Amino acid sequence: MKSIALLAKGSSLERLLEHAYRCDSIASINDALRVVPDRRVEFCFFSDTEVLQHLEEMDDRIVTYVTREPEHDNFASIPVCVKSKLITYSERACAGDIESLQARILGGGICAHSSTPAAIHWLCRNTDYREIVVIGVDGGGAYAKNMWRLGDPDFFLWRTIAIRTAAICEKVYGRTIRFKDARSDPC
Repeated sequence: MKSIALLAKGSSLERLLEHAYRCDSIASINDALRVVPDRRVEFCFFSDTEVLQHLEEMDDRIVTYVTREPEHDNFASIPVCVKSKLITYSERACAGDIESLQARILGGGICAHSSTPAAIHWLCRNTDYREIVVIGVDGGGAYAKNMWRLGDPDFFLWRTIAIRTAAICEKVYGRTIRFKDARSDPC
């Protein structure tokens, strides 16, 4: 079964890296790819163009960047090296309740509540990976070391929405999605 590890930025990321190395491929949320300096990253998902300055030194390891279609004023700030490897989707924010997520997924759109649910959904809809292992979506306020900080969103809510998205995607796309994080069994 073809698998991909989706690396998020929670504090459990480094402790659970062994799970990433068991997967065939790696995807990253923002700059989480820092923790696997020896691996190529198939997909780097981001929502905020500010993170791109933190990815410059790792660009040679990133095969494809994925984000929602930038607003006009933000698109100019995307470096040419990123634009040449960029895939966009035209979704905007999606509410995190079950009904909104189901409607978006069944309607063919991407659940773009935040980067992790969008990445889970995009990978299910657009790739042939049968198993997605999500690592580092802790639901707490702590980041892994040396990560770009987004601010203080409600990480518990964001984790809940990622889990909801994954559950729906498993049913709709027939994928297996496992979470490895501070709240899950580390084995």
